[in-house]
Amino acid sequence: MPTYCDSTMVAVLITADDELVLVQHQLGMGAPAAHALALHSTWIRAAREETAAQTGLSLVDAHAVTSGRLPDRCTRPLPWGRAPGHTWQWWQGRGQGQVRRPCAAPRTGWYDRGEAQYLAELTLEHARGHRTDAEHTQEPGLIAAHALWMHRLGVIELATDDRALMAKLCA
Repeated sequence: MPTYCDSTMVAVLITADDELVLVQHQLGMGAPAAHALALHSTWIRAAREETAAQTGLSLVDAHAVTSGRLPDRCTRPLPWGRAPGHTWQWWQGRGQGQVRRPCAAPRTGWYDRGEAQYLAELTLEHARGHRTDAEHTQEPGLIAAHALWMHRLGVIELATDDRALMAKLCA
């Protein structure tokens, strides 16, 4: 597994009825997501394999829904000379099977849109200094980059000022 950032990220919006699957990541809650092209030969393969690895679900009826570049930070080192950020590709599909909750990610599971909105509010409250780091670790909010994309996809609502704050958290 490469230990450097390849500047590509795949994320998957797994939906059923009015719910979506969120995964507990190192930086907070978000859609199943991972570096894409350093580990997988194609975007769709990355979407399917990361969905299975992170949730235990098989991704069906998958289709690309949006893509673009976001200057978000990475937990991996960048190769020399590469600017921070990722080219993201978001997919949407249904999940077959039962969600697996790994011990390291006990909050992984199905959430409704109201719960996703609440997680975005937690991130904003932390960014505004109304929640401590300890509180945010205990009950993490949405990862800022995921919140921006989920707003773009109509999953959550963010006011203009809130989108600016989320973008600032990404940088």
